[in-house]
This record gives sequence, C-alpha cells and structure tokens, in this order.
Amino acid sequence: MPDASGSDQQNTPPWLQEQPGIEALLHSVLNRLDKNPATIPGFTLNKKRLPELFNQGEAADICWSCLQTLLQEKNPLSPAVFSFRPNKKRNYLDPEYSNARIRFLPEAEQQLRYWLKRPVKASELELWRTTVQQHSSQFPGDVSRLSAKNIAVDGKSNADIINGFMAISQYLDQQLTLRSLSARCFWQDSKFLDSKEDIVQLLYPELKIKPRPVLVSVYLPDNIQGILFIENQDSYTQAITGSPKASVGYALVYCAGFKLSAERIRRTEGVSLHFCGANHQQMQNQFSLWWFEEAENNWPVYFWGDLDYSGMDILASLKRRFETIQAWQPGYQPMLELIRNEQGHAPQTTGKQEQKDPQKTGCEYADMVLLPALREIGYFVDQEWAI
Repeated sequence: MPDASGSDQQNTPPWLQEQPGIEALLHSVLNRLDKNPATIPGFTLNKKRLPELFNQGEAADICWSCLQTLLQEKNPLSPAVFSFRPNKKRNYLDPEYSNARIRFLPEAEQQLRYWLKRPVKASELELWRTTVQQHSSQFPGDVSRLSAKNIAVDGKSNADIINGFMAISQYLDQQLTLRSLSARCFWQDSKFLDSKEDIVQLLYPELKIKPRPVLVSVYLPDNIQGILFIENQDSYTQAITGSPKASVGYALVYCAGFKLSAERIRRTEGVSLHFCGANHQQMQNQFSLWWFEEAENNWPVYFWGDLDYSGMDILASLKRRFETIQAWQPGYQPMLELIRNEQGHAPQTTGKQEQKDPQKTGCEYADMVLLPALREIGYFVDQEWAI
C-alpha cells in the first residue's frame, strides 16, 4: 500500500495530540494491522480501553465530542475511521457510548497512517525473502523452500540465520548427522534443523547427511515367546517386572510414541538396539537377525498402547514396518471394558480432542472391535491405567 500524502487526505485533527487516549486507540489499530494486515480491529468502549471517556466532568464530554468526529454514524459528512454500535443492554442512565462497540473501517487505513505518521512497513516475510535473495548466489541448489516461509529466532537477525545456512558449505566433505551439523552452524543449537532437513538438502544437493540412529530399548526374557511393543515408558518398565502377567515371556520393545515408525527403523544404520534382561549373546543375535529381517521367525508380534485414536494410529504406523503386528488383546480388553462401562476420560478433558480417527489400522481386532468402540462411546483410556 503506498504512503498517503497530505494533498489527498483530510487534515490531521487539530485536537489529536490533546487527546492521548484517542491517539493511543488509533495506534492500537495500526499495531494490529501491522501484525496481521487481514484483520479488522474492533474495540469495546469501556474504562480500561479509553479511561478519559469515563472520567466525570468536562474532560469526558470533550473526549466524546472528539471521538464522534471519527464515527461513521455520528458524523457522516466527515471521513470516518470507525463504525459505531451502541450496547443495547446498557442502563438507560449510562451514556450512549458505555460498552458500545467500534469497528475500524479498512478504507480509512491510509488516512490514519498519514495522521499518525506511520507508513506501511514491509512484512516479515518480505524482509526475509529480500535477505534470502541477496545471498541466493551463495547456495549451489534451490532456495525456493528457504524463501517460502520466514524463519525467526529470538535475538537473531535474518542475516544471522542466512549466515548459518551458508556456513553449512564448510561441511560438504564431512558426513555429519543433522543435529551435529545444526550445532556447528546455528549457535550450538543442535535442534534448529530438526524440521528443516528438506530445506538443507535443496540448498546443498551434494550434501550427505549421516542418519541419526533411533535408540530402541529391548527387554529379553530367557526364552522369547513373542514380541510386544509397548507405547509408554511406565508400562514398559512395569512389564519388565512381570506386570501384567500376560506379558511374561515376551521380548518387550519400548515404542516411545511414533519413533519406531521411521522408514529406516529396520536398517542397521538407522537403529541402535539396547538390550536388558537375559544377557545371552545368542538371544540378542537371534532378536537382531529378526529385527533386521535377516532371518525368519514365527514369533507373534503385538502392540499395546493407549486406547485412543493416537494409539491406534501408532499401531497402523508400526504395521508398515512390522507387517504381522496386531493389537495385544490381553492389554486392550480390560481397557475396552472400562470404556464400555462409560469410564475413562473424554478427549477434551485431556487435550486429545485434536486426535484424528485413523479409520483403519490393518489389524482385525483393532478395526472391528477397538475403533468402533472408540467412535461409539467417545471415551479414551491411557495405557498406564492398566499397571
């Protein structure tokens, strides 16, 4: 939007500097527009918003008289800044502006910026894209993803952030993990690049990022009767002690949410298995061969987690990596009975209302029994209830 010039704008109200409350209100409008240009600011006229209007005496009358010159309904012959809507529920003894609503008129923005000497500023995204473009020749690859959305870090300028991306060029001949690369280039912050690997790969097509192995905790019994993936840490550590009893004899694998659904989880370079329990090298080797799909085994494979949509989604994700995995009925059946008795918790009471129904997991018991119950009853149960 171009800056407004004095030749085609109403003169600044001569009383504006004498009414600091109204002036502050007008600045609030521009503050909101600068933060979000698509918004249409609105305000309730009360003592907190405009205290001068609610003081007794002549000062309040003057403030109201000045404000009316900006209201469309009160002064239709003058360029207006706000529409005015009185509060229909106000006490008849209260002034008409008490708790009334005023709403900014977008067509008045240029006029208001002229009055307050606040021209339109370039948006944060525009400033970011300008900085990226100024340094685009420093990157051998595509900068489009880097430009798509501005990246902000407290205490760091756009130039500081772009310098971090340019510093990656120093490590093209070293195969580092993404976190190691991040710590070297972005102020020792190893997590900065966690969600930006695709940007890095586009900027540096020749860069080889070393996969960061997923750490997997596995408890081995003396004789493996099956494999049980467990979603939550407390349930995993409790199962190691033999509770619930139905878990005895299983090799127990701690899931930690969705981390075992990673594509590289069954490749040697993508995972680091950490064993506890039976200290038999032969047993560990046997399990490792099964995990890396180097040997077949008839062990049944199960998953046990929260009885909610997220838990079912984890099961579906695991099934893409471990094809024979099924929901573990000895763990889920007591939880199912709980919600059938209308116990458990509603999703909104525990912040789970955003969970999405996965529709299908690929496990018959989950798809035909558990998911229909969740949909019908609308209650969830956390896995830890069963320990």
